[in-house]
Amino acid sequence: PTFNYEATVEMLTWYTDLIRLYEVQTPLIDDPIQNSTQFETAIRDGRVALWPFPESSILEQKSGTALGFEVGLVPYPLGPSGSRGDLTRAVHGYYIKADSPYREACWQWITFLTRHPQAIWLKQGVPAHIETAESAEYIDSVGEELAAATRAFMASSPPSSDVTNISWFFPGHDWLREAYQNVARGRSDVPTALADANVKFNQYRQCIIDRNAFDDRNSQLECAVSADPALGDRYHIQPSE
Repeated sequence: PTFNYEATVEMLTWYTDLIRLYEVQTPLIDDPIQNSTQFETAIRDGRVALWPFPESSILEQKSGTALGFEVGLVPYPLGPSGSRGDLTRAVHGYYIKADSPYREACWQWITFLTRHPQAIWLKQGVPAHIETAESAEYIDSVGEELAAATRAFMASSPPSSDVTNISWFFPGHDWLREAYQNVARGRSDVPTALADANVKFNQYRQCIIDRNAFDDRNSQLECAVSADPALGDRYHIQPSE
């Protein structure tokens, strides 16, 4: 990824402006537990209109105290292109290895399960087929409101043939999160924060290429820490001298 790409700058500016410019989001503080607590307090006080997760039931289970208002479920808003983004990362499904000697048997089993949604864990993620989200079994399992929101989400999301997760990209999420936090807390501006993230990822990517570590998790961790020693504690890797 390129962190100083124009769309990334716009995205980070928008999210950090919610805190710093518009003051509609609770400011971030260094303690993640306190961050979570103050977000929950804002929800309970009626100062939050929409939130992705946790659901109200999780909030209630966490503290044992019911919310003082009814909570509804809606799909994510439509974007500028009229779509709701790629669902790939949210889809739960079965996959068949390309070199499996039992591909046909696997396919028959998956086909069978698709016709029997009650046999699949449906309460987390998005079903792989919209027919599943339309089934009576799915609606009975998750409730009509969540089922309707899921169907709306799926109907307006572009199809994607890319169901792979590029495993060695994982440190990029940490550096993008760090950029967001630094801007949100007033420690940096957007261009500088993203430029710093970009430098780290470029160093990391070059290390991956040099070591041919695209499928080597240990080498990936070492490359990440070599680019950013601050990740050593997080990844339980000591920086090389």
